[in-house]
Amino acid sequence: MSSGFTIVQALIVVAVLVLVVGRRFTPRPIDGDRRRWRLPIVLAVIGVVNLVQLGHRTPPVKLTGTDLAFLIAGGLISVVLGALRGFTVRIYTRDGQLVQRYSVLTAALWIATIAVRLGMDLGAPSLGVAKAVASASLLLMFGVSLLGESLAVTARLGNFATRAA
Repeated sequence: MSSGFTIVQALIVVAVLVLVVGRRFTPRPIDGDRRRWRLPIVLAVIGVVNLVQLGHRTPPVKLTGTDLAFLIAGGLISVVLGALRGFTVRIYTRDGQLVQRYSVLTAALWIATIAVRLGMDLGAPSLGVAKAVASASLLLMFGVSLLGESLAVTARLGNFATRAA
């Protein structure tokens, strides 16, 4: 993975992050919000493709046990931080419709998520993780984090449905 590709990945993440976070501070209806799942899945799939492509580079990058441990740990951390964010999203009724919007705490958790990810990427080489693996997993971990958030929000919606019944 060249430096240019890593910069492109970072720019994609920043652009999506700005759009997602910015838009989610505005109250929006929850009903039929299929985008909650679409973006995280697309990002995760692109991230997996990036990791698979490492094996097709010249020279190929083969995933080691250390690399896999880094990916698993990163995935678990990402999903947990995403779920924590999901539990801070404000969900309420407006005009008879459920709406959601990010809170200040949600934004703070986004900052924490970014800081943890940067720390992991910077520390990866000292742990024996290939730089290419850390870079290639950026979109995967971003998608996994958004999936964790979506799962938490969806779980909370079940609580709203129970209370309404």
